[in-house]
Formats: sequence, structure tokens, C-alpha cells
Amino acid sequence: MYVRWKYYLHSDKSRSLRPEIVESYRDVLTGMPRNRTIRYLGSFRERDFSNPKALHLYWRLIDEKLSLLRLSPEDEQKLRSKLVQRIPMPYVSLTRPPAYNTSMQPVSDAKEAETCEGLPNASKLKRFIIDLLKRVD
Repeated sequence: MYVRWKYYLHSDKSRSLRPEIVESYRDVLTGMPRNRTIRYLGSFRERDFSNPKALHLYWRLIDEKLSLLRLSPEDEQKLRSKLVQRIPMPYVSLTRPPAYNTSMQPVSDAKEAETCEGLPNASKLKRFIIDLLKRVD
């Protein structure tokens, strides 16, 4: 399994990069080697390489499409390393900042982080934080 790269030209002279996951196999009847496209990973305009938001959205698309393939961790890591060589991965912090209570000290207890006691509009704030954390995941 490998990544095949295709380039497309647009009318405005910009190029799009279109990676495909391809599998090699041997034809049963002829015994000749063949290639089969497993999954297209969308297209990405080269001019958007400097746009972190576009890169982030494209990598989310790649993550979704790779998860549908149910590859082994080794194969998935190999494909990702090939993709990163051509399409830069945006910097995204994968760790969440620690929760804080009203005294701005790190919260050690998860229950204390949920309550948000003593804050104005605590229920709105709690809903906002929960909604924000859902978007991050």
C-alpha cells in the first residue's frame, strides 16, 4: 500500500494536490502486477499550504478517511509519514490546558472542575466550556 500523488491545474493557473491510497496486487488470470485505488483523500490547493485553518480542516478530512479504512497502526503510520512529506501538518496542541477554579489555581478534582461555583452565570459558562471541549475532540 502506498500514496499516489496526482496534480490538477485550475483555470487560474493554481495547482491542486490529490493524494490517493493505492494497493498493489497480482492479477489472478494473467499474473501481472496491478494497482487498485483504495481511497481518495480529497484535493488540496497548493496555495493553501500557508493557511493553517485550511490545513487543519484538510487533515481532519484525512483522519476521517483513514479511520474508515481500518488499517493496522503500522500501515496507517507509514501512510501518514508519506502524506506529511508533501502536505504540512498544522501545529495543534493535543493536550488540554488544566481546568481552573475561581482562585486560578489548578483544579485537582474533576468534580470541582464541573461545578464552577462562585462564578457569575455559572450554568452558561459550564455549557460554553462543555460545548468548546466537544468541538476540540
